[in-house]
Amino acid sequence: MTRREQAALGAALGLAAGAFTRDLDLTSLVSFWGDRLVFLPLGAIFGALCAATRLRRAFYACVALLAVLWVGVAYGPLSRMLLAGLVRSDALRPADAVLVLGTRMQSDGDPTATQLSRLLRGLELVKDGLAPRLMITELPPPYAAQRPFVEALLARFKPDVELVDFGPTFNTRDEAVMAAEYLKKRGLRRIIVTSSPTHTYRAAALLEAQGLEVMATPARETRFDLETLDRPEERLLAFGAIIHERLGIVVYRRRGWIR
Repeated sequence: MTRREQAALGAALGLAAGAFTRDLDLTSLVSFWGDRLVFLPLGAIFGALCAATRLRRAFYACVALLAVLWVGVAYGPLSRMLLAGLVRSDALRPADAVLVLGTRMQSDGDPTATQLSRLLRGLELVKDGLAPRLMITELPPPYAAQRPFVEALLARFKPDVELVDFGPTFNTRDEAVMAAEYLKKRGLRRIIVTSSPTHTYRAAALLEAQGLEVMATPARETRFDLETLDRPEERLLAFGAIIHERLGIVVYRRRGWIR
């Protein structure tokens, strides 16, 4: 095989590896939420370069492992197995505040599907009179702030609630610490937290580690049917969120942030 043929083969395999990485959402392991399509051309370039060196056998082996993992996730029970224990849904009773955990907003100020689902669940809770405060957080720039959208929701549906915006935070622990400090300063301690279903276990554990009485309730998952995961594409979509939480739990326990 000529060098040109090796480079072409490496590029093709690299492109496939990039597609596997994108589909499996493996970048969620390092909390990368940018453009995942970039891994296709990057994979092709990397593959073409590796094919001309001694690294090609290791590269081919990695592509094969990614392919096996992709098939195992899409057509096997791996996502369902790893999901066990991640979703926490408690019986709800009146609390001092509802905390809606934050995620990315669109650059035009509209919420992503994930954040809209979280905000609507928070709105339901305060509209039902379960708490007099709605707590939100922001992501740091360049992400858009969600406060204007939340204020518009509250103006439209008019729940009798105080909006508390903690401003930019970098992770869920920051959100938990800020919420706990706010409540403790006022002699309060009971909180309802809502987030994406796979995030509820870790979120509640963080708040409990701050000495709060916590009730967790999941927002609706609109990206995939978490209750069944009966479609290959949905099992792939869920896999990234699930492994992100599994790794997050391990890291947070090692740091002593949760038990």
